[in-house]
Amino acid sequence: MDKLAFKKKILEAGIEKQLELISDFRGSIAELKGTAKNLNETQFDSQQASYNDETNERVDLLTGQLNFAVNELHILHQIDPEEEHDEIHVGSVVHTDKRIFFVSVSLEELVVDGKDVFGISTKAPIYIKMQGLRAGDSFHVKNLDYKIEKVY
Repeated sequence: MDKLAFKKKILEAGIEKQLELISDFRGSIAELKGTAKNLNETQFDSQQASYNDETNERVDLLTGQLNFAVNELHILHQIDPEEEHDEIHVGSVVHTDKRIFFVSVSLEELVVDGKDVFGISTKAPIYIKMQGLRAGDSFHVKNLDYKIEKVY
């Protein structure tokens, strides 16, 4: 398969995964808000007040995670799958002797055309080690040596 077509499929899978994550956060927030609303409509006591406070804290936490996921989706939308890279930076697909990485956001594991691809953010320690490197270069992270085979 053409490498840029593969890159496009990776990006599409990443966007799909991020959209699912956003949907899950929104559903959880809506569910928690619905629970809190039902509690407010019933007789209110100190135990319910404590539960309501915990629910609000959980909603706030999930809202922060939702906002983070939405920001990461924006980063994914800014990546041009047609842009070919010689050195590693945002949007690069990096084939090493150990695994395939997609420099974008923290997507963890994606399976694209039967191949495992690991999405990493630019804040990840492994990205910091590989940033700016090219095919043929090597780097070392967490007791592992990686040899870069392809970058695009």
